[in-house]
Amino acid sequence: MTTEQKIIKTKVGVLELAKQFGNVSQACKETEAQLAALERVQRDKEAHGEFEGYNTQRPHQGRWCYGKTPMQTFIDSVSLAKEKRIA
Repeated sequence: MTTEQKIIKTKVGVLELAKQFGNVSQACKETEAQLAALERVQRDKEAHGEFEGYNTQRPHQGRWCYGKTPMQTFIDSVSLAKEKRIA
């Protein structure tokens, strides 16, 4: 994919979000937040090696992790998923 195609894809994505939100400004803010989050993940990945260590060694403060690693959060949720028959 060329740089021009990537730019077009991003702009189309923003327009689709604007259609959903009914607001171009909100769509731009959401897109910027997503890009910032991706940049943070990339920096963390570079600091901690590949994603294996990222998901198993580094505790997260994210929405459902509460200071646990993503892998531990997943393992803890398996019994709940079975109980609720989600998985």
